[in-house]
Amino acid sequence: MKNQSMSSTYPPFRQMANSVQFCAIETLGARNMHKILIVEDDPLIQEMYQRDLGGFDIVPALSLEEGRGAFSQFASEIKAVVLDGSLGSGEFGHVLAKEIRDAGYTGPMIACSSLAACATDLREGGCDHAVGKGDLGNYLKRLLSVA
Repeated sequence: MKNQSMSSTYPPFRQMANSVQFCAIETLGARNMHKILIVEDDPLIQEMYQRDLGGFDIVPALSLEEGRGAFSQFASEIKAVVLDGSLGSGEFGHVLAKEIRDAGYTGPMIACSSLAACATDLREGGCDHAVGKGDLGNYLKRLLSVA
């Protein structure tokens, strides 16, 4: 009799296991839905971001032109934009920050520059967050509430 009451009170193990598995898949799926545009001209730093931001769908761009194209293609899916201040060849991230804001993007835009003057320009261009390059992974996870 005791076994019957337990089986009617608790769901069968298989059902519980499937529930846990479904929750895990659902959680991973939710993390993968966060598409992040990262405009950074240094391929080694892009690799570091890819590693630190596992679980996010990273859209890398190595130049303003690539950043514009990627934003154009994925604008409705982008959850955050990360911009370097100095992209080499006389390109500056604040130009793209302003263009993205002018296009109506209201999500988080993060200045990620090692140069103080560029970080200031990025803020003036539309970035509403600033963080060091090595801290981006943890910062972005907290910002988007992803553990």
